[in-house]
Amino acid sequence: MTERESWRCVGKRIRNLRKENRLTLKQLAVGCDLSPNAISLVERGEVAPTVLTLCKIAHALGVSAGSFFHELCPTEVILTRAVQGRDQPQPENAFHLLAGRGFSTASFPREGSGCSLSGQMSSTRMTQMVLCVSGPIEYDVDDQCYVLDPGDSLTFNGEAFHRWRNPGTETGVAVMVLTPQPEPALQEAE
Repeated sequence: MTERESWRCVGKRIRNLRKENRLTLKQLAVGCDLSPNAISLVERGEVAPTVLTLCKIAHALGVSAGSFFHELCPTEVILTRAVQGRDQPQPENAFHLLAGRGFSTASFPREGSGCSLSGQMSSTRMTQMVLCVSGPIEYDVDDQCYVLDPGDSLTFNGEAFHRWRNPGTETGVAVMVLTPQPEPALQEAE
């Protein structure tokens, strides 16, 4: 894929998100302090926008700037479903599976009706694994929704935009394991 084709994909994603939000070019332009012409050029892939421009557009659309690149460099997400059998690990044994690996628990209480946003994490340079102990828990990773039931786990790059919510009537409990990713090696100038 050429660079121009890449920017067309980004522009198409922006246009689709704008239309999903039922915004006109002018409305989006006002929301991100740009001209309608600038938005149009970006949507058609005629210009390569700056990072600041992409961040303004993303903020106005309520998404992460990284979500514009979803088709170009998708986040690797591994969803592992619990297998309920005698020889398989059960959710109540989750802490034994994670013994020796620093972990913390998160509780997702039910708030009001419908899906309530119970937490949001910023992106980090870590691999994250979430194990649902009781639930269900919904996890959004780069605009893709995963429903985790007890015993299910989800592993993804922490740099991906992600958030969670409790769609159920009971408190959801999950274990999150954060594993630092190595810093990219810098090549020394010769």
